[in-house]
Parts: sequence; C-alpha cells; structure tokens
Amino acid sequence: MQVKKWMTRNPISISENTLLPEAYRILREYEIRHLPVTTETGRVIGLVSDHDIGQRLLTLLDECREAQTTGQRKVETAVSEIMSTNVQTVRPDDSVVVAALLIHNRKIGCVPVLNGDGELEGILTTNDLLEILVSLLSDDSTPPEKAIGSPGL
Repeated sequence: MQVKKWMTRNPISISENTLLPEAYRILREYEIRHLPVTTETGRVIGLVSDHDIGQRLLTLLDECREAQTTGQRKVETAVSEIMSTNVQTVRPDDSVVVAALLIHNRKIGCVPVLNGDGELEGILTTNDLLEILVSLLSDDSTPPEKAIGSPGL
C-alpha cells in the first residue's frame, strides 16, 4: 500500500514570512492541524502545527503582560521563528508502513510527501492513517471521503 493512495494531495502551505495570526486563521478555516512551510518553488523548509502556535501564543501572553508594565511592544511573530526545520518527509511511492513507523517512532503528527523534484505534493497525517485503519477493519480498500462527517462509520 503506497502513500500516494492515502495522502492529502496539494496541501495548503505557507511561506516562512507568514505571521502567526494568519497561520492560525488558515488552520481554523480549513480545519487542519499542520502547515508545511515552503519556498516559492514548493520546497519544504519547515512545518508548523496548531500545537506550535498554541505554545507561542502562551509565551506571547506573558510577553504582553510584561510589555504592559515596561511599555515595550512586541513585533508580530512570523512562523519562521517557531517552525520545525528538521522535517521528516516521504515520497508518494513509499510504503504506508514506512510512513506510519516514521510518524509513530518520531512522535510527529504528519509527514509531507515530496515528489521526485523535492517539491511538496501531499501530506500524510495521523488522521489519514486512521482512515487506513478504518478501511482495513471494514474490509474496504477504498479511501473514505475526506470530508468532515463522512457517513458510513
């Protein structure tokens, strides 16, 4: 079973200059938890998650409290300041088992899927792996709908 059958194709990505409020808005609007950070040519240079943003927002709250007493203002934060840069990736033709073991062993929530030119083609998340599990347990080898509230469960 290959990654390309189960990955989310053409995932939403952002640039390293995207500000945290915009990244957070995208995560909420599209109901996703991970955003690959790419160059203009589609090369993955980082990954930011809802967890990363949440941690930074807690730090910013503390900084805001401090700024109120000192009168200093904090410049908005770009995702480049908080993104993970040691991003684990897979290829479309890789085995889902290899990708699942990578996600499990590294305790990460997803792996970007890169084409032969090293450009972002898809993303495989823990939710995609759960879809595989549901499909295998229901004796159905067809990927279920990727829409929220998918019937049939």
